[in-house]
Amino acid sequence: MRIFKTALVLTLVGLLCGAVIGLTNYITAPIIEKNAEKRAQEAYKSFFSDLDDITEHEVEGSSVYVYIEVKEGGNLLGYVFKAKGNNQRGVIDLAAAYDTSGKLVGIKILESEHTAGFYDQYIDSTNNTLVGLDKETLALDNIAGVTQSGDLLKTLLKDIHTEVGKHIEVVSEVDLYKELFEDKETVEEDTSFTATEKVTKKETVKDVNGNILGSVYTLHGTSTTPLHDYDESGSNYITLLVGVDGDNKIVGVKVLKTDHTSSFLNEHNVYFDSLVGVLVSEAPVDDVTGATVSRGIIRDLIDALKAVLQWEKKINF
Repeated sequence: MRIFKTALVLTLVGLLCGAVIGLTNYITAPIIEKNAEKRAQEAYKSFFSDLDDITEHEVEGSSVYVYIEVKEGGNLLGYVFKAKGNNQRGVIDLAAAYDTSGKLVGIKILESEHTAGFYDQYIDSTNNTLVGLDKETLALDNIAGVTQSGDLLKTLLKDIHTEVGKHIEVVSEVDLYKELFEDKETVEEDTSFTATEKVTKKETVKDVNGNILGSVYTLHGTSTTPLHDYDESGSNYITLLVGVDGDNKIVGVKVLKTDHTSSFLNEHNVYFDSLVGVLVSEAPVDDVTGATVSRGIIRDLIDALKAVLQWEKKINF
């Protein structure tokens, strides 16, 4: 009988606790939702001060759960993309805003369950962005000691970058073609070029008088080797632009897109500079300590370009 009474009491206590928790959630959930919406609206205003109307569109298939058209007086000002994810440290909810030309306006962390004093080392509130962020590729440098927050942020940013490409054409602030060929006036895709797995495009660069300055090859490579010991994100990629003059000498190498950490990728800049003036067929590829995954992809891309130019030389002979 005593056992029965104890079980009954415990059951009643459990039911009462459940009811209290349910009632608390019923009361607090709308408040939490209202506060979250208030933070989101404040973020939108920080991105576009003149907005007076927003239209939300649900997104499925990635951490991006909504993109928002921001308007003022019926005119489109830009877009906001929101992504949410979690890891062992908890949830992070992120918003990134773009204007209609595809230029990044700003990024804000709307909500985070990660430990204060850690994740907020990434916040650059003065400039409406994140510390260590590449504004064109949304690649993010990890901050030592805050890698778990950084890894989650990088996943969210990668998904946002992909989603942005579906809705607006991102315009680069830097003309990489002009950095390769100073006198560049026009760029035309060579439609006669047969793309390979790694050499995906060939373009002809001309000056203001229509004279051919050289060619730019787009090289794209991936690797399934983790970038870091703690990285389980799977494949990673690098897309390069390689300028080649009429003598098949390299005039420059530029990183067009990548999801590699920029601080590691920057270690290859000295190597890229050393290739200027070198025949593609004689371009060396050495290793860089601490950036072996990136260099492995770059090695494969340069080898692929060598093969393409060797083939072009053979068929044009």
